[in-house]
Amino acid sequence: MKYFELDWKLGNDPHIPGMDGSYVKEKDKFFKTGEMGPNKFYNHDYEFDYLVPKAFGDPEPEAEIITDYHMWHGRSPRGGTTNVISARFKEVLEQFSLSSSKFYPAKVLFKDKFYPYYVWQVLQDDYKPFIDFDLTEFNNLSNSRVQKNKTFEVKQFSSFEELHSYRKEYWNRKWNFERLVLKSSFKVLDFCMFPIFYFVVSERLKNAIEEAGLIGIVFNELPVPIEFSDEVI
Repeated sequence: MKYFELDWKLGNDPHIPGMDGSYVKEKDKFFKTGEMGPNKFYNHDYEFDYLVPKAFGDPEPEAEIITDYHMWHGRSPRGGTTNVISARFKEVLEQFSLSSSKFYPAKVLFKDKFYPYYVWQVLQDDYKPFIDFDLTEFNNLSNSRVQKNKTFEVKQFSSFEELHSYRKEYWNRKWNFERLVLKSSFKVLDFCMFPIFYFVVSERLKNAIEEAGLIGIVFNELPVPIEFSDEVI
C-alpha cells in the first residue's frame, strides 16, 4: 500500500479562496483558544452558520469559485486542526477508516446561495502508537528538508519526547524523518495526521477522491516512504 500527502490546492486559474468565519453566530464562544485543542474536540456540536469564501490577494478580489476542500482565511477556530470540506467530500471520507475526526455542520454563502459544508477537525497525536521506534530514524533537516545545521546527523530515539528534548538542545529545534517505519496495525487506517507530513492518505482513499471528481485537492508524494515493520527485511 502506498501513501500520499493530501494537500489543499491553491490555484490561480481560478483562484481558490479560503473560508472566513466572521459571520458565524456565537463565533466569540468557540473561535478562541481553549474551546478545542490539538487532541480535544469541542464540547458541543457547534454549527458554523455561516462561512464566506474569501479570496487571497491585496486588495482581496471577489471569490469566483468554491471547491470541496478549503483552508481558512479570516476568523477561524484556534488551538486545533480544522479545515472546511464539502458534503460530498465528507461522504467519501466516511466510507473509509479515519483517525480521530469530527465533522461540524456548516453553511457556505457563495453568490447569494447557501451550500452544505462541514468543518472537519482532526486530532493530532493518533499516529504515536503506530511508530516503530526500533526502526524509525530521524535527522536534523527542516520541514522542507533543508540542512540548517553545519553537520548532518541521523539518530534513533525511543520516543517523541526523547526526540524533542534532543532537537531543542542540539538541532536548533529542526527535525525530520530519515526513515519512517510503522507497525502493521496502521494498515487498517486510510487517513492519519503526521508531524512533518501533515495529512496522510492511503492510495485507496486517494483513488476514491479522484473517482468522485472532488476539486481543490492535490496529492503529493511523501518525501520519505512509509514502511511497515512486518515487511522490513
